[in-house]
Amino acid sequence: MTYTDEPTVTQGVIPNGGGRREIEYHPVYGGYSNLPPVPGWEGKTYWTRTSTLAKTLDDVWNLRQWDKRMVVWGIKQKPELLDLIGNRIKDPNGKAAKGVLEAVATRAMEEAETHKGADAGTALHDQAEILDATGSIPVDATMDQVRTLTAYEIGLRRQKIRILPAFTERVVICPELGVAGRIDRIVDDFDQGLKIGDLKSQKWEPGAYDSLALSIQLSVYARASYMLDAESWTWIPMPEVSQDEGLIFWVPSTRPGVFEVYTVDLELGWKFARASTQLRMWRYQKDIVTKR
Repeated sequence: MTYTDEPTVTQGVIPNGGGRREIEYHPVYGGYSNLPPVPGWEGKTYWTRTSTLAKTLDDVWNLRQWDKRMVVWGIKQKPELLDLIGNRIKDPNGKAAKGVLEAVATRAMEEAETHKGADAGTALHDQAEILDATGSIPVDATMDQVRTLTAYEIGLRRQKIRILPAFTERVVICPELGVAGRIDRIVDDFDQGLKIGDLKSQKWEPGAYDSLALSIQLSVYARASYMLDAESWTWIPMPEVSQDEGLIFWVPSTRPGVFEVYTVDLELGWKFARASTQLRMWRYQKDIVTKR
């Protein structure tokens, strides 16, 4: 799956770099804090993550219900976790109680193996990136990973989708919305040109709970102005990709050998992205309610 005839990007390097650096994130807010200056935005040093913006409109009810189930299930697996609470806590919202209860809840989630799927997904992403770059399935891949990676490779060929390794895991920036993020892939979709692609390994179907977030995230990537050249720490123009449609490649880590392709409406996603930006600004509005 390695391709040498990749589309070229005009190398109009923005001269604000100074050699390769490690990306840094804000310790509290989590956004990018040390990206090189962006033309026209030289005074801006903090950039919100695209994934944070994408979650603005999320309905978290289903996620909260899942969290509750996992905490209860974890305690069922290890009832002695309740002994850590003791008998001295009277107010669950007290300062000391919060730390204890949150620690117990975290331990319960771990007992429920809530991180197992995420860890498997991360490993699968790493293996797929190696396959994209070298054209070979890594020798240390497990049998389940081999089944999924084989399905991934065959599925892309059948749909005539080419992965462009040069544009995998690249940081891009959309100054208009004040966000930056790391794209998963840019792909060549046969006769439809370049598109933003994203590999997903969660067990639920893409769009089942996250259609708004997916459309926002991919639409922002598609409308990014620049891509970071990490080696020179400079910005280069973003490749021209479709702003109408993005692609999701679904390889559920819990179902080895499954591969499906989903399309994402990026026109709607861009509307949602702008609405999310406005909503985040409204959250900082002062003097809405005042004492008479």
